[in-house]
Amino acid sequence: MGLDLVELVMETEEAFGIVISDEAAGEIRTAGDLCEYVLSQRRLDGCPTAQAFREIRRLLVEALGIAPRTVRPSTELESLLPRCLRHRVWRLLSRQYPCHWKRLRLSPWIGRAVALVPLVAAAFVLAQTRAVAALPFAGLVALGIWLLVWISARPLAVCFPSGLVTVGDVAIASLPANCDEVARSPLEDEEVWRRLQKIVAGNLGVDVEEVTRAARFVEDLGAG
Repeated sequence: MGLDLVELVMETEEAFGIVISDEAAGEIRTAGDLCEYVLSQRRLDGCPTAQAFREIRRLLVEALGIAPRTVRPSTELESLLPRCLRHRVWRLLSRQYPCHWKRLRLSPWIGRAVALVPLVAAAFVLAQTRAVAALPFAGLVALGIWLLVWISARPLAVCFPSGLVTVGDVAIASLPANCDEVARSPLEDEEVWRRLQKIVAGNLGVDVEEVTRAARFVEDLGAG
């Protein structure tokens, strides 16, 4: 897909509150195809999730200094967020969505170590005292060590929460529970087409009258 079409896809997403997947974009050949796709997505659920995705993408683009077109719903978080920046970016997202966010997790082996160290310490205390009366003291020692180890290990928490693999997953996780109740601004089909004509004409530098439903982006409208 040429740069002209990438920019056209992105502006269309912004204008209509939808997400156009790379696969779908590859199948869109004419202005009419694009219009039909926009209409089909607006008839589906897409709006709340698409709005959330655009906001997540904006935050990631600003935080990482990357091009918007590199962030798609299918983009994997592991490849997008380097570990050295992960905590900073995750804090940024958590401030934006404080009610819906989960912390980064420790890797399984570090998590097991955090749980094991206090138990070993408590067992050591009991072994030294060999008295049942030492059980409360051993429990306090275990709790104190656990808190210390847990706090010390937080910088090592670089694993994403369960279920969050892609940017699309993050967008869904950021939605409130009643997102489906959010009303979408109504647009008639013909109004969608008129707005789309202007977007295509503006992006490709052609007259609006040239943007017909049968007009092909590359062959007829000169998209590069």
